[in-house]
Amino acid sequence: VEAYKIPVTPVVEPFYHPEDEEIGLGPALWMWDYLRKSGAGGFYIPLSGGLDSCTCALIVYTMCKKLTENYDFVKNDMKRILGGDCVNDPREICSKILYTCYLGTANSTESSRLRAQNLALSINS
Repeated sequence: VEAYKIPVTPVVEPFYHPEDEEIGLGPALWMWDYLRKSGAGGFYIPLSGGLDSCTCALIVYTMCKKLTENYDFVKNDMKRILGGDCVNDPREICSKILYTCYLGTANSTESSRLRAQNLALSINS
């Protein structure tokens, strides 16, 4: 009896994202999964100009960038979420699913207001 030859699977070298990139990708992809499963139309983030709220907004923008990079795979969900519009520009997607406002507090400064404003303008929220 001749031994069966089983083809060997080619070796695939793992790809590791740099740590700063990986930190944004995990939450961004989770947020997309949540958005498409929940039936929600987007996210609302009050920006104070501080690190926490700005990071949350940047994670949503990272999600929008990943959507454009994987456009063919996600376009049907995008059409449903964006109400028929299917765009392939992260800033335009962000303008349709991320809503922000300025959330000033007693400790806010003009500098923090400007940071929040500049971020919102940069990502088109």
